[in-house]
Amino acid sequence: WAELKISYRLPTLVLEYCRKFAEQFLPKETVDLPVSEQTELNLYPCTLKWVHTRMELVAQVCREELFAVAVDAEPDLVSIPEITFLSDTTKHGIGVVSELGAKGVKSCHTFAEDARESRRKKIGFYMGDARIKATTLHSFKGWESRAIVIFIGESIEQKSLALIYTGLTRLKRHTDGSYLTIVSCAEELIPYGKTWPMYVERMT
Repeated sequence: WAELKISYRLPTLVLEYCRKFAEQFLPKETVDLPVSEQTELNLYPCTLKWVHTRMELVAQVCREELFAVAVDAEPDLVSIPEITFLSDTTKHGIGVVSELGAKGVKSCHTFAEDARESRRKKIGFYMGDARIKATTLHSFKGWESRAIVIFIGESIEQKSLALIYTGLTRLKRHTDGSYLTIVSCAEELIPYGKTWPMYVERMT
């Protein structure tokens, strides 16, 4: 049984903020965060952004941030299939994919109010699909993406904190850069969010 001590997937910068999150919000015995490669230097650039907003603006702000990922990535453009949206709840996930659809952008998602329909969508969820991917934090365990936008609601419990941590660790490093944006309504996470390289408040 081999224990992996070095991360060969996460960008070094994300690893640093994952460690900060784990130290502040998770029980020490539940996390065994690997270290980065000592020889990695800055071979895998990463853009981190934290957006604090109100619940009424969630769908709009998430849509704008998903669109912004490709724009911010220029000249090394991130393609639509490389962008993933993760939500802490199905309800808000449905709102965001509806907002995307209203702007003419299709998504491959697992959100549905009916449990059977949701299971059907999960079976058809495919990271190689040509559309934006969208699913819950819980459903994305085991997957990874180069460009991720994560939505975090107002209710922060131990279970949801563990899911957020999982979401943070789903970013895949890339020589042309990777992108992680958090859209949060959680007041308790503001001090942590303000430590990120980019912190923005969207209240209107």
